Amino acid sequence: MNCLNRLLWTLAILTLAGCRTSFQGSLKLFTALPIQHEVQEPWSEEGQSHWVTSSVNPGDYEFKINIYNARHFELILNPKSWRRQIFNIVSSEDVNLPESGPFYIPGRQIQQTFNISGHVTKTIKDGPLRHELQSCMYQDLVTVCGPKGCEHQWVWKSGYQPVQFNYRFTHIKLVTKFVGDHKEEPLLGQADTQAELVSKVIHYMGECR
Repeated sequence: MNCLNRLLWTLAILTLAGCRTSFQGSLKLFTALPIQHEVQEPWSEEGQSHWVTSSVNPGDYEFKINIYNARHFELILNPKSWRRQIFNIVSSEDVNLPESGPFYIPGRQIQQTFNISGHVTKTIKDGPLRHELQSCMYQDLVTVCGPKGCEHQWVWKSGYQPVQFNYRFTHIKLVTKFVGDHKEEPLLGQADTQAELVSKVIHYMGECR
């Protein structure tokens, strides 16, 4: 399963075994935002960690979200700066986002004092159909002779096969809002991020020879 398929499952959610998905964009905080996050113990050989609370000041930030699996994601402020801030967030249960539409994550699920709401928008554009020869491997029966006579053996050989395919371009926009526990509380902040993915859709694959 490629990264795109994993992503589209995640946007039912992002269970990306062996495949990190990144959304990049901007974050605007209207008030200080306390974030509880997991920190690796220095010089720890067994992966020990502890939880700390850091307060992020109001302002505008470059912003990046790395999603590793359904329960672990990473928030990065100013990812291109040496002063970047990285927050590892762990969920107590799988975070389920829709392929397209609104979502809501209660703070208690991600050990935070704020809740997260937002919206996912996905658009797909298919490129033109392409015809190419691609390299492949196939098995061939050959005769091998030695001092004790000849015998047939299956061996792997390299070859080519005709393929018909098109590239699929997927654009995913993720709007994330940080909100309080009560409706009357003001919006704490909002992140506008996006991800661009390219996959290869195979329509026909001929014999390898």
